[in-house]
Amino acid sequence: MIDKNTFTAIEDKIDSFVNLEVNGYSGWHMLNTVGERYQPAIQQVRNEFLEFLKICFEYCRQNECTSILQIGLGMSGGSHFAFKQIFDRVTTIDCDPENINRYLNREILIEGSQSSIVIDTDTELTDAPSLIINGFSNDTNLVEKLKTEDRKFDFIFIDGDHTLNGVATDWICFEPIIKLNGAICFHDHVPEPDRIHEIAVYVFLDWLKHQTFSPKRIVEIGEHLGITLYFKEEELQPYLNENIRRNFVRMYEKDNDKGQIQLIAENYQGFNILSLVDTCFYGIPQGEGAFDRERIEQEGYSAFFFGNSLNEIQTQIDNRIKLVVEGYKGFNLLQVGEVFYGIPQGEGAFDRERIEQEGYSAFFFGNSLNEIQTQIDNHIKLVVEGYKGFNLLQVGKVFYGIPQGEGAFDRKRIEQGDYSTFFFSNSLEEVENEIDKQQNNLIFIVKRWLTTFVINKL
Repeated sequence: MIDKNTFTAIEDKIDSFVNLEVNGYSGWHMLNTVGERYQPAIQQVRNEFLEFLKICFEYCRQNECTSILQIGLGMSGGSHFAFKQIFDRVTTIDCDPENINRYLNREILIEGSQSSIVIDTDTELTDAPSLIINGFSNDTNLVEKLKTEDRKFDFIFIDGDHTLNGVATDWICFEPIIKLNGAICFHDHVPEPDRIHEIAVYVFLDWLKHQTFSPKRIVEIGEHLGITLYFKEEELQPYLNENIRRNFVRMYEKDNDKGQIQLIAENYQGFNILSLVDTCFYGIPQGEGAFDRERIEQEGYSAFFFGNSLNEIQTQIDNRIKLVVEGYKGFNLLQVGEVFYGIPQGEGAFDRERIEQEGYSAFFFGNSLNEIQTQIDNHIKLVVEGYKGFNLLQVGKVFYGIPQGEGAFDRKRIEQGDYSTFFFSNSLEEVENEIDKQQNNLIFIVKRWLTTFVINKL
């Protein structure tokens, strides 16, 4: 265990664990990265998670024999390793053997040996400092074991099944085994359009904070994924605990949706805006059927918005991003609200902040698609025509040399290597120098060939 008097040492060890690449997995959660490229060692935003860990750290400094239960190990188990640096006892429940194996491989590389014990839900529980249970958090056998053996935890970190029923079930099952003045913590409370499945966490927490039994001390961390801490200041009455999930699920039962959904605004820029029990607002496309929460969770609509108010939904719709033309002379043309933008292909997704900071090599904006196309047409400048068989052009801050006779400049052809040869640099002189070098090399090659040819003839 690292000295609990130094949080900096804890940060350093966590970073060492996270930055180590094992089978392609490394790093912290990467915003706006999806698909096969998303292989972090820890599915947490660094500043959010470290802020949360500091709260855990201060708690552990003031208490003895501290413990945490985690629901969901994640891809590589980075949070389990982080908790080991702070708590005396860490228990994680996860149903995916691949996640567990990835974590164990990383643990061995970092610590020199496997220090965690892995069991299944049928195995007798142990008091191991680092325990991983391969199973489901809603396994009644496991839940009863944890309750009957009086294994109370100081903290619980819920990051497993992100459905309405899953989040509510984890609360019901494990709230009773959290110590007084401990905390029930939920990951992924920030609802964002590109993370639709996380909405269930937000909806449950929004409902929970309005209940009479809701903890009074609540801490919310972060703006990207988000971590919410509910500090347990009193024990819930047993009858109340048994009815929480039933009341919550009843309120959101699909059969009752029609009576709870209200149409607030029809055809707002092609979207219907609806309200669910006055706490959640949704925007769904017209012409794609009635509101269906399952379609929301399964990303079944072509577009979807979620928020706390009518104004918030309208703002999201106003700022939505549409790809209007792909690959216009090497640029993607997009519409964001009423404004059109042109950004280079191959330089990442549209980011308004990058526009403001001039983070693209070139970009355009205007009030119409035709205006953007005209700007792009005028933006490609022919600087030198026919320089040793090449046309030299300036595109934004970059200079290019492309062969004469091989068509107009196209950034996509550059990226795909479709010209027989090409050059680019941040200065015109460097492009000319590169062409000169190639020409000199060609002359040398030709001279050598001619000399060899003449000698052979003799």
